Amino acid sequence: MRSFAVAVVVAMLCACSTGLQPTEDEVAASRSWLQLIDSGDYEASWQQSAPLFRGSVSLADWQQRLKAVREPLGELISREFDSAELRTTAPGGPDGDYLTLVYNTSYASKKSAVETHTIYRAGTTDRWANVGYFIR
Repeated sequence: MRSFAVAVVVAMLCACSTGLQPTEDEVAASRSWLQLIDSGDYEASWQQSAPLFRGSVSLADWQQRLKAVREPLGELISREFDSAELRTTAPGGPDGDYLTLVYNTSYASKKSAVETHTIYRAGTTDRWANVGYFIR
């Protein structure tokens, strides 16, 4: 199966904490955004992404990529949190909190997949927004 990446922030560098347990708010932010993908609302997923993400991929490209990669997987069966990693820097990105959440996911047409979702929070804001998404 093809891998899917909109790599704005997936390859990150220093200042990392692995094996952490994300807060309920962090997981909720991630799952809320992933629900948009699951329901096929790709436009809303793009609109609710960070400006950093929207500046790297157009809405039309985002919709095309998701239709090509996500739709063939079919309905979501399950999504279980696996791990998280927090970083404060990313190549080419501004400083801030970058939280990467990894999920073990099952779809109707792919029983075992791994989703990697990176969310970003800048400065003192409490709002987390999408900056990276990958399925393999």
